Amino acid sequence: MTTKNDDSVGELQQTELSYKQKWIVKNFSEVDYACRSGQSNKIVSPHFFTSNDYVDLEWRLSLYPRGKPAPAAAAAAPAVTGTITGNRCMSLYVESLNDVCLTATVSLAFLNCNNERIAEKTLLNKQFGPRQSYGYRQFIDRKYVLVECNSVLPNDSLTVHCEIVLDASLCSNDDGSTDRNDGSSSSSDDNDDDGDDNDPGEIDELKRRLRELGDYEKLFESGEFSDVIFSTRDGAKIPAHRCVLASRSPVFHAMFSRASSCRSNGVGKLEHQQQGVVEVKDVGHKVLKELLRFAYTGRWLTDEQNSSSSSHKSSSDCDEISADLLVAAEKYSLQGLKDLCEKRLVSRLSTKNAVEYLKLADTYGADRLKKRTIEFVAAHSDEIVHNPDFQLLGDLHRSVICELFKATVEQKTTSTKQ
Repeated sequence: MTTKNDDSVGELQQTELSYKQKWIVKNFSEVDYACRSGQSNKIVSPHFFTSNDYVDLEWRLSLYPRGKPAPAAAAAAPAVTGTITGNRCMSLYVESLNDVCLTATVSLAFLNCNNERIAEKTLLNKQFGPRQSYGYRQFIDRKYVLVECNSVLPNDSLTVHCEIVLDASLCSNDDGSTDRNDGSSSSSDDNDDDGDDNDPGEIDELKRRLRELGDYEKLFESGEFSDVIFSTRDGAKIPAHRCVLASRSPVFHAMFSRASSCRSNGVGKLEHQQQGVVEVKDVGHKVLKELLRFAYTGRWLTDEQNSSSSSHKSSSDCDEISADLLVAAEKYSLQGLKDLCEKRLVSRLSTKNAVEYLKLADTYGADRLKKRTIEFVAAHSDEIVHNPDFQLLGDLHRSVICELFKATVEQKTTSTKQ
């Protein structure tokens, strides 16, 4: 969700995952000229939102096309040889517009005409105070951006990519409300912190972990040294490794802990454990493969960072399996995957599928999907009431029907006042 603030420039396009944003600044040459002529030294994006278990969190990006002015003390100091100084660089910051303290990892990059990330930098586990910014005073050399052959400004448009990963522990009270700072907050310009001094050790550690994830994905894709084979309802065979799956899911752990004799466990049927064959009759090949991929890597192929994978599925394929994958994630106790599926389904809500998604959320305890879908149905009730699936609302639990009725009444009341 985004809102247009009065002084913002450009437009935002939300990507597949909830916490990724693209900020597109059109007619960049005119914006750059305005900054050069002294009209303003920075531009800001429309506000956008991320969510955690407590609140919707508000953010915006700030770009200084000719560099953010250095503090007076730093400006008086002699320049260090080899650094980019003055208006030779562009500065980029992400600002938390919230009155709560939170921890987040933020990746910032420009995108070229091929949608490739340029000058990507990561702010690792930054603790954002109320209305605080983090970013890079020396984000990228201006000359590189402006040179046409580098294709950073196709059609005179600059695209900024931002990915935010929130720490789960936002400060909260026992009643679920968030702690807020009641004192006056400082202006964002006085509260900026540069990320240029990231500890190289932290960067190396992040790269090492990413390499490990890649190694696990290669192990999964190759099936090398596998000791169990899953047989799906559509006849496909998927090799896997028991130790990996057992460490990630208590359901798999229980399955592989059983005796070697043929025994039904309610989820799959383990036949001849010495051969390691597991029959899974209630899950198809596509769904099970993505569930196992998540168990190995913590991600699945709707994740933008996997878009270059040789086995990448189209967006429509991912939409097709999201609902079934949520059901499987619930059954195999993979909460992280269930959360990703909920976010995916929320981003695809429409008047055609809202009733179906609400029933799915109610049946499998998908609270975030249920909350967002109730809000969506209430806001579009005039259209959904004519949908053939509308009668399915009668199959919902009484408490959900009450929530939906209340949200619809509140929506109508608000619309009437406006």
